[in-house]
Amino acid sequence: MLTFRANLSWMFKEHEFLDRFAAAAMQVLNGWNIFFLRPPIRDIAAPPGAPQAQAGAVQCPAGDLSKNGTRLCCLPARRADFRSSLAIALVYARATGAPRLHLMAGVVEGSRDTALTTYKDSLNYACDAAGDLDILIETVESGRRARLSAE
Repeated sequence: MLTFRANLSWMFKEHEFLDRFAAAAMQVLNGWNIFFLRPPIRDIAAPPGAPQAQAGAVQCPAGDLSKNGTRLCCLPARRADFRSSLAIALVYARATGAPRLHLMAGVVEGSRDTALTTYKDSLNYACDAAGDLDILIETVESGRRARLSAE
C-alpha cells in the first residue's frame, strides 16, 4: 500500500502554518512532513488536527537556502552548524511525535572524498543522536551541481 504525506512547508499555503495540519487531516493523506522549521516549538508541539499517528518526518534545518541551498551534512567547515541543526530537528521530531528525521547531503564544496567522509560522519552522528528515530536520506542531482550521494 502506498503512503502519501503532505509536506506542510509547501502544501496548503492558503492556510496559516499551524492550520495546515488540520487541512492535511481533511484530505486522503496518511500524514504530514515538515521541512522548514519556522514556528516556535511551543506552537507546533500539539498542532490542531494532527494526532501523533499522522506524524511523518521533520527535516533537519539545511542552512541558508538562499545561498545555493548549502545543506550541511557534507560540509567539513560547517560540522558544528550541522550538529546544532540536528539538535533543533530532534526537538521538533520528539515534540510532534514524528518517527523520522530527513537529512539532505548538500552541495559538495572542495574535495569529493572529504565531503563523503564528512557526510558519513554526519550520518553516524545523527543515527547515534536520534536514538529510536529513523534517518531518511536522499540523493538529488540538479543542473550543473551534482549533490553528494549516499553510495
